[in-house]
Amino acid sequence: MVKKARRAATEIKKFEKRDLAQVVINAAYLVACADGECEASEKAKIEQVLRNQPALSAFTSEINAISATIIGQLDTNF
Repeated sequence: MVKKARRAATEIKKFEKRDLAQVVINAAYLVACADGECEASEKAKIEQVLRNQPALSAFTSEINAISATIIGQLDTNF
């Protein structure tokens, strides 16, 4: 029972931080694309930095999806 409670508490904390993760990821790509283009090397570096951030460790499986969304929006100029 205690194990389930801890797991539930962890999931709640993860849910609470999801918006922050999305903001951090989106901001990274917006800054990289501020000059009008975002090269593959910039995208690769962003992915590397995001994956090594302890604050985003709970979202490693979601980083690709969030990144793909913002890249798609930036590529189509919103």
